[in-house]
Amino acid sequence: MNPVDLVKLPWTSFKNKDQNDGWLRAVGDESGWILSNLPEAAELRELLKQGETTLRIGDVDFDIRLSLGQGMFIQRNPVREREYGRPRYGY
Repeated sequence: MNPVDLVKLPWTSFKNKDQNDGWLRAVGDESGWILSNLPEAAELRELLKQGETTLRIGDVDFDIRLSLGQGMFIQRNPVREREYGRPRYGY
């Protein structure tokens, strides 16, 4: 998938809301989510059906996966460093 397209997806922050309780866009190395049924996420959704993957968005590596259950969400978590052979996520 084109890295420019990944940056343009409407990633939503897990932890930040504006003063009106509206969701804020995830930026930089922030964890986030998008709805998996968005037309612009179709290519990423098909890639993730094969399993979790690590992709570069901007200048940050993210582990990207479909949510459990029905896969309604695509989640991204920055890879901070590797410990014990597994990624350690930062929020």
